[in-house]
Amino acid sequence: MRTAECRGCGAPMVWARTGRGAKMPLDAEPSSAGTYVLENEDTSNPTTYRMIDPAYTGPRYTSHFQTCPKASDFSKKRGSGDVA
Repeated sequence: MRTAECRGCGAPMVWARTGRGAKMPLDAEPSSAGTYVLENEDTSNPTTYRMIDPAYTGPRYTSHFQTCPKASDFSKKRGSGDVA
């Protein structure tokens, strides 16, 4: 899986697409607190699905907007666009 560096904090992240095709930044490392599952992880453009089953034991990922200390700099309200 290809990683990118966040322009705000420099952390490694993965760009994925939601089921509706929107781009979503996820922390590159799985986390037990994550709420997203990646499908098609071996491609350069994985798809994300929000967790619904707390018993899921595979890798979970967290939205980078939740962990990035500079996330507010990339708010769509400010018009600055993507995190990476």
